[in-house]
Amino acid sequence: MTASPSRCHSAHSEAEPRHLKARNSNHPDCRHFPDSWNNTADSRRNEGSDEVHVERGAAGGELAQCRDSLADAVDAATLARCEADLATAAANAADLEISLAQSSALRAQLDEVSEELQSCREMARLGFVLVIMSWSTNDDVDLHVVDPAGREFYFAERSFPGSDAAFEEDNINGPGNEVWLHSAAEPGSYRVCYKLYTRRSLPRPEVRGSVLWQEGSIEIPRVDLAREDEVRLAVNVVVDADGNVALDRSQSGLVLNRELCG
Repeated sequence: MTASPSRCHSAHSEAEPRHLKARNSNHPDCRHFPDSWNNTADSRRNEGSDEVHVERGAAGGELAQCRDSLADAVDAATLARCEADLATAAANAADLEISLAQSSALRAQLDEVSEELQSCREMARLGFVLVIMSWSTNDDVDLHVVDPAGREFYFAERSFPGSDAAFEEDNINGPGNEVWLHSAAEPGSYRVCYKLYTRRSLPRPEVRGSVLWQEGSIEIPRVDLAREDEVRLAVNVVVDADGNVALDRSQSGLVLNRELCG
């Protein structure tokens, strides 16, 4: 008795338990199916497995590419941040250079101001000294001043090279005044003398004087001149290193037996 294909197909297609399927595969009705039928089923199963493997491999490749792209993106972002940080650092360095340049300029200005201040202090120490002499008769009285270097200032020698001092005012007819000025007096002793150059009146001329400087003024003792061409020491003006002025009156009125004061 030959098994019909319909019965075999029915036996294999129904949803039976595994042990029943195994039993049915040996069923006498299906025992004589061609082997090609079974091989075709196995081939189909293998092809399905291969497709799964191919799809799985493709998915793995796409995942690897995704990971590489993500790594590239992270590296690009990091590089961008680094470049931004470098740009910020460069800007800060430029600002620092500008600040340093400004600081150097301010330092130069400060040094210049310090030098000017030091110069002003030195000028303050070398303060001005002014000697003024006056008399009330119509005689001709001359003022003479000898500086620490031995230079004698009077009407015939009003100034000298290398000195800021000058004989500022001369009068030949009294009453009158005569003035000597030093704008930056060097330290030392300055001798002040009076000379009766021409006598025109009977009474003796009485000569007065004062020393003016940045801190005030000091009166010179009065001196009487008795005869023509007489030279008398009025006072010694002493200037110290700080520009302070003092008068040495110890020899005031001393007659100098010479034509000049020096």
